[in-house]
Parts: sequence; C-alpha cells; structure tokens
Amino acid sequence: MRRKCAFGLFALGMGLLLALLAPGPARAEDGTAKELTRSCQFFKNGNETPALYAHDRRLESVCPLAEGDVLRVQPRRKGETMSTLYLCLDRQEAALTMRQYDAEGTLLKESQPTTLVYRLAVPLAEGCARVELTGEAGPVGIADMSVWSEGALPDTLALPQPPAERTDFLIVTTHPDDEWIFLGAVYPIYGAERGYTGAFAYVTSPNIGRVHEAINSVWAAGVPTLPYFLGFPDVDRAAPQRLKDTFQAEEVTLALVRLYRRIKPLVVVSQDPVHGEYGHWQHIISAQSALEAAQLASDPAFDPDSAAEYGVWTVRKVYQHLAEENPITLDVTSPLSAYGGETALQVAKRAFQEHRSQLKYVFRPSIGNNSKGDIRYFGLTYTTVGPDTENDMFEHLENEELAATILSAAPMQKSTPEPTPTEAPVR
Repeated sequence: MRRKCAFGLFALGMGLLLALLAPGPARAEDGTAKELTRSCQFFKNGNETPALYAHDRRLESVCPLAEGDVLRVQPRRKGETMSTLYLCLDRQEAALTMRQYDAEGTLLKESQPTTLVYRLAVPLAEGCARVELTGEAGPVGIADMSVWSEGALPDTLALPQPPAERTDFLIVTTHPDDEWIFLGAVYPIYGAERGYTGAFAYVTSPNIGRVHEAINSVWAAGVPTLPYFLGFPDVDRAAPQRLKDTFQAEEVTLALVRLYRRIKPLVVVSQDPVHGEYGHWQHIISAQSALEAAQLASDPAFDPDSAAEYGVWTVRKVYQHLAEENPITLDVTSPLSAYGGETALQVAKRAFQEHRSQLKYVFRPSIGNNSKGDIRYFGLTYTTVGPDTENDMFEHLENEELAATILSAAPMQKSTPEPTPTEAPVR
C-alpha cells in the first residue's frame, strides 16, 4: 500500500514537472500576448557571444549591428515558438534583413522590415523558432527588444504612426521631459479632449534613451504620431563655451521655420522666453527661436529653399509659458472625458513617469505658488488674428482649415495678415 502511494505521489510530481516544462499556451486566456523574452536566448555572430544590451530594458544602452553582423533570437526550450518581435531602434530608418526559421532550421521567411518611427513590431511566421537580424548598409543599434506569443500586444508598447504631415498646434519643447513639466496641460486639453491635431517637437535629443522615453511619454498621453526630433545637443549650463557654441539660436530658428512650413501649425506653444522657467539658457533660446520662427515662416525671402519646397506659412498664434502678454489660464483640474475622468494635471504626471532617467530630479508637472513650472499659465506673445478675449488658445480660429480636413502634404500658400500690436518684438 505504501509502495502504491509513493508511486502515485511520484507520478503526480512528474506530471506536474512535465506540465511546467511543456511549452506554454500560445496566448493568455484574455487573448493578449504573453512576453517570452526571459525564456529566449540572444546571440551575436555565433553561439558563444551574447548580444549584450539588446534586451536589458535600458533604452540608453545599444547593441550595435554593423554591416554583416547577425543577431540571433531563439527560445531556450526546444519546441517553443515565437509570434512577434518588438524592436526599439536607435534611428528612424534602419537597414536590416530578417530571416525566420522553424525548429528544423528551414527558412520560413526573409524580409527587410523598414521603419520611420524608431519602433517595429514584426509578426513572425507560424512555427518560427529562430530569428536572425542581419545589419545591412550603415550601422543600426538595437536599444531594446522583446519577444511575444500570439495575441494582442499590450497597449503600453508604443507603436506610433509616422510624424504628422499637418497639425493644428505644435508644442515646441527644449528637452525630453520639458513637454510635461512646463507644457503638460496643452495636449490633454486641446489634442485629446478638444480633438485638434497636435504634435511635439523636441529641440534637443540628448541620447537615444531620452528619445525613446519621449516616444513612450507621448504615447502614454494618447498621442498617435511620432514627435519631431530636431537633433540639437543638450548642453549643460556649466559646460565650456565651445560646447555652448554648438547650440546657436540662428540654427534653431532655421530648423523651426522649416518645420513650421512643412507641417503648418495654426498655434505654436513654447516654453518661457524670458527666464527659461528656472534660468536654463537653452530653454530661453528655444522659446525665443520658436517665436522668431513664427515671424519668419511667412517671409519667402527667408530660407528660400524651404519656401520653395513647402510654401511659406503664417502661424496664427504663439503662446509661451509664463509670458505676461495677454495671459490665459488653463483648467488642469477638471475631469477630461478623453481620459476617463483624469485631469490634465494627472495625465501630465502620468506621461512624465515615462521619462525614467529623469525621475531622480526634483522637477515634476505641478501647480501652485511654489511651482516654477506651473503648467496653467501662458501668454499670447504673437498673433495675426487679434488678441484673446476668452480663455482659449483656439479663439478666432473657428473658420480656419484644420488638419483633420487637410490630409494632403501639398504646400499651402496663404496670405499673410498683418500682426496686431500684441505681437512680441523680435530679439
């Protein structure tokens, strides 16, 4: 009797062990994909070389793939397969060849996936048990990657669309994280709640990790398109002058004029042009350039090449953080239906959390008398449609052609109305 009992317990234990070792279900019970990254192996150029940094969840570290390099991904356990490969790349356009194999080594599919949004979610062929990524012309870096089973990918994985071709409003921010610390109420109110088409432009791109944090943050706030990254360096206030010389107001202004002409925003929102919120010199230059670019974008004599390519453009209004001219105060504490009752302040705080490398610093989206970055306060520093009489950034723009009705990227020529006396002076 004892032997039968012992044998029964032994059989039960083996059954449980085999169940644990067996390949897992293709998808979770609710139909969502399961992450398989931890149960996979990652090698570069051979079985003995681990692909360092390829899946370490640290977006600032990159696994480089030079031309001819091969990164291989496969499950650790025989018999398991993969359904989706999710990639975070170090550039918008990447030259890669992807080969998919089954467990016997038979080639299932070969492709050259392309991206214009730094992110790729590649569906894999049925029965795929090995993926090889080969670098082609020019190096490409893998900032992070993950492997998934069948099913819907989590909503938290950012898969933005290409940058907007036409916008109603553009938020010009100096660094990734400034968009929420100082300007965080603008998109939740005017983009998600009011339904205007908005986009973000980051003047500086400190490193690829900060770029991906920015992508994650705007995705978390419901922005469907990739931000614009102008690519200027982030230079510390204590840096030597030779480094500060790499961030010139004239070059920032030129880049913004070209962007305004290309995507044609009616409203531009920027940071504090006088004090840079807390004295940051790059904030001041970026904000002043955002204003000056609005004044120059309608002048065909300024940068005639971009005027010929995109057409000149008249920005109707420029609002700047903490400016005293024609002030407005945003309502950041009322529930927004677009976010299921969250307030604009809550959305800004939640989106800011995606800037994980910056959470060690004291700045946060906030309101109140002790806040140097109170996200409620803006002033109208430039207008071609008259001063505000209401608390609305889109006042006087009711009859304008909005981005939702203009899907063509063709140049749009508009007459240039004379600015009203509330226009801020050129520096």
